[in-house]
Amino acid sequence: VTNHFLFDEQERAVGYAGVIRDVTELRNLATCRAKLGEGDEARRVAREAVEAGPETWEAHYGAAAVHALLGDVPGALGQLETAFELGASVNEARWDPDLASLRETPQFRKLLEGATMASR
Repeated sequence: VTNHFLFDEQERAVGYAGVIRDVTELRNLATCRAKLGEGDEARRVAREAVEAGPETWEAHYGAAAVHALLGDVPGALGQLETAFELGASVNEARWDPDLASLRETPQFRKLLEGATMASR
């Protein structure tokens, strides 16, 4: 209870940075759930992260990782495209083990190529 109270106080004190931290925590939780095979819960938490920070690349990148880990290539690519539009690193995506299931798809390579060109 005390830790929860302190967490709430920190949230009020940091303002927007608190939103980023919340999105990051949700993103990490969703990824962990996906790795544990808890697909429905992983998708729910990933949706919550996107709702908490729709303007952050972190939320969409995390959702992409969840979809990729659960074998949903179209869902992963859609979220990853949004993440790139919001500033996610193409290099990180290229080597991220959570996105390994996408790596051999032509759509992933095309998305990386397009995002690289757009960032120049």
